[in-house]
Amino acid sequence: MKKWKFITSIGLAAFALAACSNEDEPKDHTTPPVEQPAETEQETPTEVETPNMTVETVQQYFAPDGSHLHYRGVGSEFAELDIQVRHIGEHYVALVESNGGSVVTTVYTLEDGDLIRVLREMTEFEETETGEMGDYILPTVERLDASEERVVVYREDAKKGDTFTIDDATWTIIDPSMTLKTDTETYEDVIHMQVVNEELTSDYYYKVGIGLIKHHDVMETEDKNNPFIVDSELESIEQQ
Repeated sequence: MKKWKFITSIGLAAFALAACSNEDEPKDHTTPPVEQPAETEQETPTEVETPNMTVETVQQYFAPDGSHLHYRGVGSEFAELDIQVRHIGEHYVALVESNGGSVVTTVYTLEDGDLIRVLREMTEFEETETGEMGDYILPTVERLDASEERVVVYREDAKKGDTFTIDDATWTIIDPSMTLKTDTETYEDVIHMQVVNEELTSDYYYKVGIGLIKHHDVMETEDKNNPFIVDSELESIEQQ
């Protein structure tokens, strides 16, 4: 049986790492005594620069198994993305990403509180009896267990200014817990990471429980006042 291979050109957009679900986050809603006027001053943010979250499994970092995430694209024909979320065994999550011209599979696991990328490769597809492309083929648990890639892409206790070396590039955490408004929704506790490579600056926004929310590229051109800008922004999540 033949296998078809493709590779994405979007770089690390499938690194769906993401910010956090804070359903269990305690908050102080103490009401002042009746005889005293209620204070109008809002609570002052604490000095802690990381969201209050407890992530115990790699599955918690991403949308549920079988989810289909669609991203609208602006600025490039390859900016529109589709990502399929698939669980492999108990300890791995695969993201199968297509940008309309290529497909790549990236697999993650959780080790000692670190989100680890264990595999990133061209996606393989089965060939049907009619010679057409069939379903994509996911790597096996045995193969993932034996993988030596093991790249740390995020730590649960990461703080503003922390850096990660991913594929020879230095990624910096700009904000570990920000509010991000898109055309369709407002997201809280979003992680903002940035990588600068010569004339290209890429900003990625992630949320735990979903993955990638937005990818924003700015490339310098000869006209300094008109850079080349490409955006991929989460538009919908469907369960299949």
